[in-house]
Amino acid sequence: APRQSAYTATAPTTKVAPPQTKPAELKIEVPPVGRDNILNLPQLRWYVREKIRIETMRNLASNNRAIGEFNAMVDNFNSRCGNFRYKQGLLTRAQADIDAIKDQIIADAKRDAKVRGW
Repeated sequence: APRQSAYTATAPTTKVAPPQTKPAELKIEVPPVGRDNILNLPQLRWYVREKIRIETMRNLASNNRAIGEFNAMVDNFNSRCGNFRYKQGLLTRAQADIDAIKDQIIADAKRDAKVRGW
């Protein structure tokens, strides 16, 4: 006797599933300057991304102008993300979203430093 399948076959459909969000399409938003702001998901993505950019660019500044530009980046980051709050679970989600594009962020940061003449 033929074996019965554990699932039911369905007729093919022409409906196409919506595309997965591509990393380039992640919404990233610069948080406002201030302390104790409650950051939303796009702002937390910016926070995570900028931490990666800063860490990547930290040792690339090779002259006084570059060091000044790097310090300005850090000051900007600290003015927005030195002390903030967020809803439970959002930071973990932002980290996962950004981790998916971490290699691209690092490559872009290195290219940015080179273009700036660091």
